[in-house]
Amino acid sequence: MSELSVRKTAYSVEEIFHEGGPRPAQSLRRASAMAVIKNPFAGRYVEDIQWFMEDLKPLGLQMAEKLISLLGGADQIEGYGKGAMIGEEGELEHGALWHAPGGYAMRQMLDPSNAIVPSTKKVVGVGGYLDVPITHINASYVRSHFDSMEVGLSDAPRKNEMSLICYEHRRTHTQQGRRPKRCRYRRKGWSQMTARIRKIAVNIEETHQEMGKSISPATRKAVAVAVIENPFAGTYVEDLSDLMEIGAELGALLGRKCIEALGISPSEAESYGKSAMVGENGELEHAAAILHPKLGAPLRKEVEKGAALVPSSKKMGGPGQALDVPLGHKDAAYVRSHFDGVEVRLNDAPRANEIMVA
Repeated sequence: MSELSVRKTAYSVEEIFHEGGPRPAQSLRRASAMAVIKNPFAGRYVEDIQWFMEDLKPLGLQMAEKLISLLGGADQIEGYGKGAMIGEEGELEHGALWHAPGGYAMRQMLDPSNAIVPSTKKVVGVGGYLDVPITHINASYVRSHFDSMEVGLSDAPRKNEMSLICYEHRRTHTQQGRRPKRCRYRRKGWSQMTARIRKIAVNIEETHQEMGKSISPATRKAVAVAVIENPFAGTYVEDLSDLMEIGAELGALLGRKCIEALGISPSEAESYGKSAMVGENGELEHAAAILHPKLGAPLRKEVEKGAALVPSSKKMGGPGQALDVPLGHKDAAYVRSHFDGVEVRLNDAPRANEIMVA
């Protein structure tokens, strides 16, 4: 009988449009999958633990299949990696059990894939993060594909858990140069977008159990984040109407991204929220201009109805800082069951002249 007990799964997709230089022909896309599982060996020493690898194999295949779907097919994948975080009642050897199930699953789904899947592991507390190493799927020494992605969850791994990670990416350019004049978005077109977007990230969490009690269907949350250039960084400007227009664009864009990520109809969305973090060369009023006057109406349109106020928060911060997005029921602000929140963070955003909007 399988000892595998999954509390939560989380998926993250990043799409990078530029890094301050010329825009590549295709954006760089990368995705990670994480499963938070009960550690059957937590709090005790067990000599024979290898049998658990067999229990992990189906999970590895499931995570690899999901990543391939998120990135548009196996033929799009150029790099991969894996990792494990072990809660404080476990040991590093428990994380080593992920080597075969995590690695062979990706190699089985990606044919050909001749290179070893790079890996890392560590013991952490709740809220720990891990830099997952990345290399080319067919040639470990291709330097253009030496990369990494930081992953983690605010509530994992608990002391008797492990967080198991698979990562894949599609790399399209090894160098990036000039910044584009406008950021491309498939629905509005490149020249029509006002926001200069450096990257978009979409995270999905599925909670399958809490305190040992199964949740069916699983609770699902999605958060979409856009990292944009702050047009008023370093200067005082009285009229912030340009940021208000950007807010309207992002309300539609990010709302639609969340609905698509959850694979639901707009009417099935139950709650929403908005938040922004301004880089150090900006001011809090820049975040307020994006969030409040015009972002709400297009967001409501994407989730249908949305009679309640969209809860919000804003702060000033820098790369790697967490942004907590408050959530409330979209049609009834006082429904306490939907008072919630979701944490989002990107290790490289917001830079000093940027704003991160979720």
